[in-house]
Amino acid sequence: MVLIDGVHPDYHRRSIEVAKRFVPPQLWDQLAAAACGIPPVQVDAELMDICRAEAQTRAALAAHPLHRMPLAVITHGGEHFPPGSEPAAQERLWQQLQNELAAMQPGSVHVIATRSGHDIQHEQPALVFAQLRRVVTAVRAS
Repeated sequence: MVLIDGVHPDYHRRSIEVAKRFVPPQLWDQLAAAACGIPPVQVDAELMDICRAEAQTRAALAAHPLHRMPLAVITHGGEHFPPGSEPAAQERLWQQLQNELAAMQPGSVHVIATRSGHDIQHEQPALVFAQLRRVVTAVRAS
């Protein structure tokens, strides 16, 4: 399995907690509603209920943990934000969650795409292909 800046099943729940440190308590309900709302098709063609999808993923992983398999987690690393800002705090959370994804499998590889934002496959395709080849080779060898 190769995860390319994959969304952790706790991302939105934990991201809301980070955001709460930067907004007044009276806006917390609106914050949660906005984070878990389904955007209009003009903004997001997938029309995904991401918070429900994350909850379903947590339940599925609890019921059926991943079987042992080669895993590569590729994480963006080319974004930088002012220290102490909400985007910087969210970026720290994202990196922490990516580490947690990599920890799902013993012997996984966690690669930071230092010259990429979230679209790693477009910005550093050779890096993605290298990890795909590595995982396929490991699967064939086992």
